[in-house]
Amino acid sequence: MSTKTVIGVIGLGAVGTRSLSYLLQEPALQVSAIWDPATESRQHEIVGAAVLGGVRFADDAADVIKHSDLVYIATPPKFHRSYAQQVLEAGKLCWCEKPLSVSEHDALAMIEYARRAKLPTAVNFAYASAWCAQKMQTLVGPGTELGSLRGISIQLHFKTWPRPFQAHARWLAQREEGGFVREVLSHHVYLAQRLLGPLQKIAHEITYPSSEQALEHANQTETALIASLRSQDAMMVQVSAMVGGWRDASELKVFCDKGAARISDWYRLEVDHGEGFTSLSESTHDPRDAAYRRQAAHIAAFAQGKPHTWASFEDAWQVQSLIESLLH
Repeated sequence: MSTKTVIGVIGLGAVGTRSLSYLLQEPALQVSAIWDPATESRQHEIVGAAVLGGVRFADDAADVIKHSDLVYIATPPKFHRSYAQQVLEAGKLCWCEKPLSVSEHDALAMIEYARRAKLPTAVNFAYASAWCAQKMQTLVGPGTELGSLRGISIQLHFKTWPRPFQAHARWLAQREEGGFVREVLSHHVYLAQRLLGPLQKIAHEITYPSSEQALEHANQTETALIASLRSQDAMMVQVSAMVGGWRDASELKVFCDKGAARISDWYRLEVDHGEGFTSLSESTHDPRDAAYRRQAAHIAAFAQGKPHTWASFEDAWQVQSLIESLLH
């Protein structure tokens, strides 16, 4: 009989509660304790269901750590370092939300905590475990269906920022930690670096709201970004992103010798051999639901020392250093 990994959750905002709902369904995991300093988090439907199902709402973060083998940190970024230190110094495995941090000093400290603890680490980039990203990586490169990769384009659009499902998280609208470059573009940069290797900024232009616009839209973070990134092999990544009107949309497109492929709206994968894009699908199920289930299964594999595709703290730092350079 297999032993379940006991997992605890620190941080029960929009992302933390969504992940919690899938962790509860993963057969290889047992959610032991959950905690958030905000008392209103106890009122969340998923939190309430978890507690009714036997999960304990802990007294504090230390309580979660003490009663877990693996701890998922789903707090705002400025708290990641403190909780990661507590988790790793307790000898427990750490799974952290992205961005790893917004501070170079904190990110490097987190890497050092893991090194001292001699423990592997995981960071929750959406494209680390998603089927569409895994499949895309098999389609590109010498000898593959689409052939050698020649470049990548990333396009993002948000009707409003923060997005409605995260509007209560005020930190996302503040320049200290928030904005779509950190919160969303980082996922796409992570995948681009998986495909091309380390990227560096060549040129960029970023737009911030005026004081009047910031007050009107309750958002102090960036509203538009255009950037050119380049790999060590001189492959280009073009980024275009903005806030305002239309609808939320995302697309990462790869251009290859024998065609192209794109991931749009996070989990829809399509391939074009020259006659237009056609859809590829993992199954008939909702691709977003399937992706979240894969996340839970992959974190269980990580905890049990089985093959997985999670980003490490070092991988996340590579993304963070590039992302932060785009905000100035």
